[in-house]
Amino acid sequence: MTEPMKQSYWYCDACSRLLLHGEYRFNCTVCDNYDYCEQCVTTVDPPHPHRMIPELAYGREETIECATADLATAIRAAIRMYSDRHCMGTRDVDKENPSIYMDSYSWLTFKIIGDRSKNFGHGLRRLIEPRGYLAICGGNRPEWMITDFACIFQNTPDNGLSIHFMGDIEQAGFIKKYDYVTVEPDDCLTIIYTSGSTGFPKGAIISESAFRATFPRWCLPSSLERVTLSYRPLSWAADRDAIITTFLCGGRTGFSTGDPSRFMEELGLVRPTYFGAPPSIWNKIYTEFKTSLALITAHCPPEVIADEEQHLLQQFSKLIPNRCKSIAIGGAMVSPVVLNFMKRCFTHCSVNESYGITECGSVTYNNLVEDTLQYRLESVPEMGYSLEDKPFPRGELLTKTAQMFSGYI
Repeated sequence: MTEPMKQSYWYCDACSRLLLHGEYRFNCTVCDNYDYCEQCVTTVDPPHPHRMIPELAYGREETIECATADLATAIRAAIRMYSDRHCMGTRDVDKENPSIYMDSYSWLTFKIIGDRSKNFGHGLRRLIEPRGYLAICGGNRPEWMITDFACIFQNTPDNGLSIHFMGDIEQAGFIKKYDYVTVEPDDCLTIIYTSGSTGFPKGAIISESAFRATFPRWCLPSSLERVTLSYRPLSWAADRDAIITTFLCGGRTGFSTGDPSRFMEELGLVRPTYFGAPPSIWNKIYTEFKTSLALITAHCPPEVIADEEQHLLQQFSKLIPNRCKSIAIGGAMVSPVVLNFMKRCFTHCSVNESYGITECGSVTYNNLVEDTLQYRLESVPEMGYSLEDKPFPRGELLTKTAQMFSGYI
């Protein structure tokens, strides 16, 4: 008996046909949640006025229970659960001239990422023993995360490795297999770069249990699409955590080329559903807005300035793609003026302030302390800070959390 074709969450807005799981849908880059099937995108007359990008349609997956498992088990479960979905992508280049970037991305599936991670992990066992140290030095690409997953599978914290070709190691791992390594909760799983508050930059030691606590929701089927743009160094916590969070819920990550002049292009090509950035990016957008507004209204009568400002806000709102529903500001304080501008400009997104540190993970979100955190304030007399200070107590913030690091290296 033939198994019925699995249906997806999407339908064609031209012919109203429900699309099948694994079928390509052509998604409008301007209209919100507007798709054509492969036939309609070429036959509808007149054609849709905006650019449409091919993306996969998919349906509900079989749930794999892994809520109490270690992170390696959760990653393997996500690979099985979302095997045929797009997982990680890089920007295409011109075949004749690789220095020219195209306006498209190519994607690897969860299965390909999983197979390469497993093979690379097996291959690494020929070079380094479990609980040894390995350093990852590279730009934001799938290969960075493949190496990261390989280390998690074989319990190799990232920290010196002799030079080998990645393809050679994957091939060796394809030929000779090893059992997965059991990772204990207190084992060092990874070492994350941190500038620290004092002294030189250092490595924060993160145990398996602390790293796992960063990702509370694993492998839960959802009709909500999650797309991430990775552009910040993966040696930092922010983008690495975002990629793994996206991975564990079946979403996909597009990697930036690393060229700052192409960043806004790539934001428009990947069209993330969530976008986090430091204040420096929002400050730049705000400065450009104020400069443009000053030029436009230089010779306008006062009564039309408000209308011109509103029109310009609508133009600037297009910098953040329509698919993005949430913006997060992190890494430093943002000024109230810039925050107010963001809320007025990007009305199709929720604008959120996030504060955390590498050593203990997330601390506050929208000025509310995370419910996973225990904390207290202590006076620091030698610095003149006291719990008796007015109008607010001042002192050193002490925290306790499941995400707490184990120390510095």
